[in-house]
Amino acid sequence: MKLRLSPEVERMIEQCIESGQYASAEEVINTAVLRFAEDQIITSHSPDQLNRIIEEAKNSGPLIPLEKVKEKLKNLESGYKAESA
Repeated sequence: MKLRLSPEVERMIEQCIESGQYASAEEVINTAVLRFAEDQIITSHSPDQLNRIIEEAKNSGPLIPLEKVKEKLKNLESGYKAESA
């Protein structure tokens, strides 16, 4: 897939890489698309639906620290990248 990005978006991506927060442009784009998808899920539900989802999540089992979730997601992403290479 080839994309044309505005100079402003390219600068933002470069800043993310230069800051050390991300290792590559692909990682920045993947993160952005995943966050966009999360936003779409949230905005497609009413507040009542979101409250029910939150309650279900609270009752589904023990909480997992965010850092562990991020680590698992990075591991999954790394595995996906290795499989598609």
